[in-house]
Amino acid sequence: MPIKKGISYNHCWAFNDSIKKGRTATMKMILHTPSEKGMLSGYYRQAFKEAKELFIVTAYLTEWDETLELNVGCRGFRLIVGKDFGITRKAACETVMQWLPAERKSQFLVADLIDGFHPKAIFWTDGDKCHAVVGSSNLTKAAFETNYEANVYSRISHTEYELAKKWGKQLEKNALSYQKIGYLNTKRRSVLKIERIAPKTGMANPLLHFGCLIPEVERNRL
Repeated sequence: MPIKKGISYNHCWAFNDSIKKGRTATMKMILHTPSEKGMLSGYYRQAFKEAKELFIVTAYLTEWDETLELNVGCRGFRLIVGKDFGITRKAACETVMQWLPAERKSQFLVADLIDGFHPKAIFWTDGDKCHAVVGSSNLTKAAFETNYEANVYSRISHTEYELAKKWGKQLEKNALSYQKIGYLNTKRRSVLKIERIAPKTGMANPLLHFGCLIPEVERNRL
């Protein structure tokens, strides 16, 4: 994920233009070390630029690039992040909310009913071809600067893309919009945890931790 404004990734390798040439067997390793930057930032920028539908999942979010430009023709967008706000930063979430236009703010979700939420992936279609990047990188500064990371880009079939969308819909059923979380925190600033009643079952969901109520020293962990 490209990091927020002020941090440049122009030194990333120019990613293979086969992403735009329709080669059905396209698969690229995206390897990163602290001294040798990979191509992940380029793939993210390409996805945002060309996507007609775009679906991003990350266990942790600590940085967001405000210079990203989502295709104006994108008809479907989702960003789902993990609920471990001891790592995910409220500041990054607020940056996402500022970046999103009003009509898309509800499309930023938190996997609040999922305890084992650990994916790092992006799926998109340009209206013709379908693509995926899956691997080890969360949307964190460390993943793009100091970590050793391994990801893979691949063209995928329309059938595989539809499977990814179906999987994403299952995640959405167990997620809460960040907008709603902000509302709940505003209403209950005096508490450190918020209990949400699970739909249909009536059973209490495990207590949730929200970033705005966690000490800064904790939220700064990567």
